[in-house]
Amino acid sequence: MVQILYRSFAFVLAVTVALILTPIEFDSEGVGSGSLGNDSFCSIAAYSSTYWKQVVSWSCTFNRAKDAADRFSKLTDDADVILVTSNHVVASYGAPAGGYCSSWLEENHLLISCSTSLEHVVKFDRQKIGKP
Repeated sequence: MVQILYRSFAFVLAVTVALILTPIEFDSEGVGSGSLGNDSFCSIAAYSSTYWKQVVSWSCTFNRAKDAADRFSKLTDDADVILVTSNHVVASYGAPAGGYCSSWLEENHLLISCSTSLEHVVKFDRQKIGKP
């Protein structure tokens, strides 16, 4: 009886450790496109993860770098800023959506990824966008 209990505990421990050490993987669920006004084009993609969280990613290209920079500067409005640099913002947004977003500015291009999990946003940036 004691051996069965030990084996059960060892199995549960092994599964828990495996889940913790397994990297998060993202699978595409769908894509779309749109605009933030007359001067931009955006593509949007939704991803599911191995840990049951969803990440939504936007990639927007503006006609002028100034328009992208203006939009980038407005991303911290109504947000709790976690990290800000000249070209990167990580922020927490409250109701109604709730969650975290990481935004990158590259000349006339804006990359945004959002999730209810900060860990997922950071790992998505590393895996899919190639950012540190």
